[in-house]
Amino acid sequence: IVIAQDGKVVFANKSMAKMFGYAVTEVVGRPFLDYVHPDERAGIIDIYQRRLQGMDVPKIYNIRAVTKDGRIVIVENNANTITFRGKPAVLSFLRNVTGRINTQNKLQESERRYRSLIENTPIVAWITDREGKTSYISPNVKKVYGYTSDEILATGKELWLDRIHPDDLNAVHQ
Repeated sequence: IVIAQDGKVVFANKSMAKMFGYAVTEVVGRPFLDYVHPDERAGIIDIYQRRLQGMDVPKIYNIRAVTKDGRIVIVENNANTITFRGKPAVLSFLRNVTGRINTQNKLQESERRYRSLIENTPIVAWITDREGKTSYISPNVKKVYGYTSDEILATGKELWLDRIHPDDLNAVHQ
């Protein structure tokens, strides 16, 4: 938890200070921009000023922050305007979401590579559930079967089960 007023930190709890690698006494009194990545400072100043003017700004957003030892962390900022000691201020609840964001980025990259692999493999790949309902067919299905994946899915035909010889269906359902 941190309160910023007149561009400076006027209150910080132990968790906020620890997140950035400081003691509370090192945080209070410093400009809040000291903790914001230089590339994001102009945007944060704009949001801060607009929020204090009562304008519509995002309540929750992520920012890149800089710790005492220079590491960059991604922090979710949940901010509100308050009155503190008789003057307008911004109360922020900060959460380090670096791990979550890094995991999401790795997942997106993995999905991109997987999709590229599947779409460029010279065989047909598909995803089918236990009941035979197909939810995905690789685009190269047109080369193999003469139909696009959308055409097959639109007809309601199931790529996997509809292509198995009737004598072999019992073995598939086991």
